[in-house]
Amino acid sequence: MSLTVDTKKIEGSCAKGGVVSGSFTLYANDSDHIAFMLRTSDRRIHLSVTDYNGIISDDGIKAEYEIRSYGFDQGTVFKGSISVISNRGEERIPVVISIIRNEISSSQGPVRNLFHFANLAKESFTEAVNIFYTDEMSRIFSEGDRDTYFKYRAFRGCDGDDSTRYAGVEEFLIETNKKSPVLLSFAEGNVMQQRVTEDEEISITVKKSGWGYAGFTLESTDDFIELKKTEYTAEDFEGNFAEVRFVIKADRLHDGHNFGGIALKSLHTGISIPVFVDMPTGDRAGRDRHITKQMLTAKLMREFIRFRIGDATGGEWIERSNKLLERLLVMDRNDPEARLMQSQLLLAAKRYDEADVVLAAVERELEKRESISPDIFAYLIYLKAMSAGDDKVLKNAVRQVWDIYDRDRSSWRGLWECALQRCLRHTAYCHMIRHSSET
Repeated sequence: MSLTVDTKKIEGSCAKGGVVSGSFTLYANDSDHIAFMLRTSDRRIHLSVTDYNGIISDDGIKAEYEIRSYGFDQGTVFKGSISVISNRGEERIPVVISIIRNEISSSQGPVRNLFHFANLAKESFTEAVNIFYTDEMSRIFSEGDRDTYFKYRAFRGCDGDDSTRYAGVEEFLIETNKKSPVLLSFAEGNVMQQRVTEDEEISITVKKSGWGYAGFTLESTDDFIELKKTEYTAEDFEGNFAEVRFVIKADRLHDGHNFGGIALKSLHTGISIPVFVDMPTGDRAGRDRHITKQMLTAKLMREFIRFRIGDATGGEWIERSNKLLERLLVMDRNDPEARLMQSQLLLAAKRYDEADVVLAAVERELEKRESISPDIFAYLIYLKAMSAGDDKVLKNAVRQVWDIYDRDRSSWRGLWECALQRCLRHTAYCHMIRHSSET
């Protein structure tokens, strides 16, 4: 033909939603009258010249093109053509445009879609929050994700302080069915204290279920409860547990029963824990408290002996002992001996994480004291060995407890611990405890 095109193929690449532009020139071999039309295979291809009728000079006819990539996802290839139809023949110019993939880098690898983003949030929520509020985040949504993209645009408006930013990502992932809400609960059912004569610091445990944003706020419902802090973030959690500390102010208590509570609020949890302080008067109350504690301790020992000689199953022993122990904890929530008994029952019920939290809290409390009862120390060693379930730890614990008993053989508690450690020496008791709740 006497009409020629200087471009045989148009190739290029651009980001999603980008544009590829350029031009080509049509030449005629002679100066005769020429008529031609330029037609495209796709409406995304726009031309500056579509029809011509006349004589073409030696410089030719320049046609500019603009190829728009809307409607194509990252990593796809757009293919089309430009047809030249003239009175001197026809020619076709192929068009191939690659839509490049704009990847977001993260510690878990490239974030290419919402599934990748959800996985990143599960492993590193803070990193996911930082990415969520960047312009690059919008690139992970394809044309088929328009509803999800609009939800993203709405929650991106939560770009404010840290708690608001974290809440925005949490709610977005829940709204797009990528996770369940994080729920919080108190490990304890209540806090009950008696005869508080000076300010007393108490700790309770908040548990979370699921992954994601677990920030919460606390508020006391009575002025005798003074919170150490009122706002908690993910950094306050060790695993699935967070320790909450508060002080009972002795000078704000009145005689009789003092009722209060601590309210917890998070994105999807609103709960409270009651706090009771009983302030009896007179010496009789102190004597009654001591006698009651001794009687409850004796009953706990009898329940354990019944279990050990086979008169009660593990489940029966745990149930009855928990009822007795709750009465002990009502008298003094921070009593190390009662708390250690609580840890033993948690271990027996296979609630190992909660048992470890209680053991750690008791250990911290004992470290603050100037002196520690050898019996209490021996009991702590025994429980830590039972929790560890390691032969080396058990053998070392046996030696430690016997050394404590040798220094004071008049202690019935020390002898009791030695008897328990004799069981631990062969690890049979530890195995039995960890499986007792199955019976």
